Amino acid sequence: MSSATSKRMKALARAADKWKHDLVDVSGRNPLLNFRHLKTGTLDMTPNGDYKINLRRLESLLAGRSVRLSGILSGENGRQHAHKRMSAIYRTAQENIDEKGIATLHAAIGLAAWKPPEGSKPNAPIILIPLTATPTDATRADFKLEASGDAYLNKVLAYVLEDTYSVDASSIDDDLVDNLPSAYSGITELLAKFKSKCSNVPEFEVKDGIVIGNFRYANMPMVADLENNLESFAANNLIAAMAGVEEARQALAANISDPSPSQPDVDPPDTEFLIMDADSSQHKAINRALNGESVVIWGPPGTGKSQVIANLIAALIAKGKRVLFVAEKRAAIEVVVARLNAAGLSDLVMDTHGGIGSKREFAKRMADSLSGISKIPEQQPDAIHRPLAQSRSRLVDHNNAMHTPRSPWGISMFDIQGRLIGAPMPARTKTRMPVSKARQLDITDLDGIKDFANEWVELKGHELDAKHPEWAQSTANTTEEARKALELARRINETLPDVHSRLRACLGDVGLTPPDSVTDWIALLKWLANVERFSTQFNDGIYELDHKASAAALSAANHWYAPMASVFS
Repeated sequence: MSSATSKRMKALARAADKWKHDLVDVSGRNPLLNFRHLKTGTLDMTPNGDYKINLRRLESLLAGRSVRLSGILSGENGRQHAHKRMSAIYRTAQENIDEKGIATLHAAIGLAAWKPPEGSKPNAPIILIPLTATPTDATRADFKLEASGDAYLNKVLAYVLEDTYSVDASSIDDDLVDNLPSAYSGITELLAKFKSKCSNVPEFEVKDGIVIGNFRYANMPMVADLENNLESFAANNLIAAMAGVEEARQALAANISDPSPSQPDVDPPDTEFLIMDADSSQHKAINRALNGESVVIWGPPGTGKSQVIANLIAALIAKGKRVLFVAEKRAAIEVVVARLNAAGLSDLVMDTHGGIGSKREFAKRMADSLSGISKIPEQQPDAIHRPLAQSRSRLVDHNNAMHTPRSPWGISMFDIQGRLIGAPMPARTKTRMPVSKARQLDITDLDGIKDFANEWVELKGHELDAKHPEWAQSTANTTEEARKALELARRINETLPDVHSRLRACLGDVGLTPPDSVTDWIALLKWLANVERFSTQFNDGIYELDHKASAAALSAANHWYAPMASVFS
């Protein structure tokens, strides 16, 4: 092993230890390591426990058969209490599936405890069996329970035993899965065998019991990847760069591509496999990824990220690549899968976001996809590529014609149009093309004018003045001015409701009715401004004066200038 490779491996090993510790979550909050009975979120199904259990029905559930919860429980009071708990468990399980695509509903068999190097004793479930719960009616008065996958050893427990005490957890897991009995007595014997294999764990003990609840271990497959594929990760520049290897970071920086914005204008149609519309920024991001660059695509909601992902997946599949698309929330998966399905690519998609509960079901879905792919007839894309090339050629020619500087002014038609739109009304004229010029038009020119006129009508251009006068008569002549106008409108839209609310509250305090029109609001605001000006000129003492006496004292009626005062006062 070279020194550079050895350096990479050491860096990856250090990083992997930290990543695994963060992923496993060995804190007291993890119910897979520190299980606690919840007020409503767990249901104890242990024989001779809180409820009277029909052992035969419970063993039928463990054997993989569908069983009603009411059939397992005996006694009316116990059933009502248990159904209330099961409703809460079911609600949480459905939320986890809908929001995160994670199946968390399990039956936990047995609890393991031991004395750790520090802290309190763990209380870890040993065997987990995935379950599905189906309400028997809309009121959830009862549930049908059924195992939805193979039993397995608690992955978090296995990691801690192997990492801290060197217990061969993989052999234990195989033994449990292959030999899990349906008889409860056989399960008790299996748990005793499990305890014997952990004899070197300090004060290790096993408690019998069966509990239904929500248990999540979605991070554990990533832990297994870090343990089993460290060399592969070290060879990957992206992961090595995340681990702090400077050489890998430099290699990634050297691989940054900057495709030309005009690349979509020249790429042959048979090399593009976009299944949805894409603007120039989206197309550029797709081309960077197709060139082998690691990219981060960021954008607010509604900016087309899922379109980019769907297009990128389709393009990579067309180039013979395998694509893994992961997301934390189920909604993100569904949006992209729906776009691929709408494009007729459903047979190329294997949706496993909710996990693979049954190996048999997974194999069946894989077989169905392969069968569907084999029946797709060979396509003849020329009929699609030809009109695409023609349309693109017209658009490119139009773009060049609009943006190429023209003599003798050295400006483009686009610039000329912008200046004409910005010209004031007095400077405009109704003069049109001279007849002599019109007579020079040939059939090709007339067809082009006809096409432009049809497009104008289809875009409702002739209705712009009537339907949208605020935009048709806009004084914004440049992109920057339009952006400022939109920003001003946004600020008004954000602040106006608050201002309106405060004014209405102010008027309510003084017993005035709010106006109905903008004109009346303007008059009222002017009046309020006069009131404010009056209050700054005079103090509160003016309201304590005897107004009649003051008027008499100021009156000019008894003086020689009384006639003038009566006119001008």
